[in-house]
Amino acid sequence: MLYLGLGVCSALFAIVAFLPVYFGAETAGAIISVLPEQVLAGLSGAGRMMPAIGFAMLLKIMLKKRSGCLLLYAETSLEELRHRPPTQDV
Repeated sequence: MLYLGLGVCSALFAIVAFLPVYFGAETAGAIISVLPEQVLAGLSGAGRMMPAIGFAMLLKIMLKKRSGCLLLYAETSLEELRHRPPTQDV
């Protein structure tokens, strides 16, 4: 049953992605011009939130307990490198 829903969702995404390519930019522009202003404002707001959501997802993956020690080690190593006096090459 799960695969049926996944197949239907994939088919809808494929159709939505394929139609503008098949019919061209003029048809896609005409469809977008018919959409109400509220829908376009919602899509615009969602587009502005995408970078923040992506960054939050990245942080969620990075800040797992397993990788906490690695992040702590990396931070202490960077601090040590920042405070180390420059070496002179001979």
